[in-house]
Amino acid sequence: MSDKPPTPREQRSIRVAEVAARQRGNVMTAQLRACRLSKSVIGRWRDAPVLHRRHPPGLRATFFTPSPSTAEALVAHAGVRVELIGGHLQPDSMATVGAAALAALERVRPDVCVLGPCGLHPEAGITVGNVDEQPIKIAMLDRAVEVIALARATKLGAVLPFVVGPVERLTHLVVSASAEEAELARYRSRGINVIRAGVEALRA
Repeated sequence: MSDKPPTPREQRSIRVAEVAARQRGNVMTAQLRACRLSKSVIGRWRDAPVLHRRHPPGLRATFFTPSPSTAEALVAHAGVRVELIGGHLQPDSMATVGAAALAALERVRPDVCVLGPCGLHPEAGITVGNVDEQPIKIAMLDRAVEVIALARATKLGAVLPFVVGPVERLTHLVVSASAEEAELARYRSRGINVIRAGVEALRA
């Protein structure tokens, strides 16, 4: 075994995995504890109001989000800086899209990207159902160091019309406890850290 110490990126990955694993009963807390270890996070959550009740103490991070509702939930907490990504507000997802949003993403390089609703398939990759969201999520993946995806068991194996990237781009996959172990093994075999969590706050 090598005595070479882990790099900062490897240390961050280890801490994200360890903290999330300790929070199996609540995926939102697992997310935020992972974010606490990072300088900046990008993403959006359908369950953002849960942040008011379950954010870990001492959270210090800058959040970039295309979602006004996520920004509203985050900004209430001391130690959190929120940068709302501007652009056209897409009615279906209630998130910003378009050229202005893409231009804003080009100016940041977050430590962590948290992906909300999307299809996840071992071969077909990460997919979304809205063509306007496709370039936004591609840019989010391209800019982030770590990528956390949130998924109910029903999203595993799903394929939507618009491809965002290969599933191997994920570093962590947080799934509902009902997911079949055989299905999860397909993602672990691709080097993804799979974390089971309760569904109380999981709305992906």
